[in-house]
Amino acid sequence: MIRPAPGLKAPSPADARAQRLANPWLRAAHRNSFTVLFLALMGIFILQGWVLAATFIAQGSLVAMMICATMLIQAVRYSDRPLMWICAGAAATVVAVRAYWHLIPFMPQVAWHDARGGGLAVLASVLAVLIGTMVYHLWHNDYTGRNALFCAASTYLLIGFLWSCFYSLISYFIPNAFADNVAGTSLQMEGKDIHESFHRFFYFSMITITTVGYGDMTPVAPLARHLAWIEAAIGQFYFALILTRLVSTQFVESVGKMKVANPASPEEADGEAGIIETINPPPHYQSASNPVPPSLENPKNSSP
Repeated sequence: MIRPAPGLKAPSPADARAQRLANPWLRAAHRNSFTVLFLALMGIFILQGWVLAATFIAQGSLVAMMICATMLIQAVRYSDRPLMWICAGAAATVVAVRAYWHLIPFMPQVAWHDARGGGLAVLASVLAVLIGTMVYHLWHNDYTGRNALFCAASTYLLIGFLWSCFYSLISYFIPNAFADNVAGTSLQMEGKDIHESFHRFFYFSMITITTVGYGDMTPVAPLARHLAWIEAAIGQFYFALILTRLVSTQFVESVGKMKVANPASPEEADGEAGIIETINPPPHYQSASNPVPPSLENPKNSSP
């Protein structure tokens, strides 16, 4: 622990937080973190069909580490210790899964299928925790502007990516869980083939979450069908909930800027009370300083 020099007072937590928020490097990283994450995700997802290593374990590990790095920037800047622990634990788990994956060839061959499935299930669970944390972070922080836009867009892509992991796991453990309507047969891929054909399930997931539904792939297993309609419902609810949140936050920020720009305005000074009184003025009662207008004393004698 670093102690202050004699005669100097240790900075308070509020002062330390103010210095951290004023750090230009950390502020720049925070402002651009979700932009970089979105562009990186788009690059990975667009190129995954042409990348030879576009496997479940490769893409899942890379995306998980990218989310950890992005959320860690938010945690450091705002000193969010629970978020720091989540990022650290997720990163350590991903590293452990990759190390475990390289040990599978040394296991008995009869255990390869279950060993691979267990590693993929752990990786999918880590991604679910990270993406859920990201959604919680977006909902409970008043993000506005570019940061909020790219955070919401990245979260939408990541939800589709997470569901592609679920579809891959279903196909890994349940044979013929999906049908290939173009070839007119069931998908016969099993074991390692499912792991290496991860881009097909990502395609199906994004088509489902956007409710396009070309019909070239169809879920056959009951669990796959249930996950498909849940993803389609989430894709519709996401825009309704998140966009409402972003618009309301932007409106509150705009009102705050108007109050700062016009402090002399009586309505702005009184806050909501002033606005309500302007829309619906209260009744005036007769007093020495506020006599009743003649038109109200004798309505019959008032001019039209």
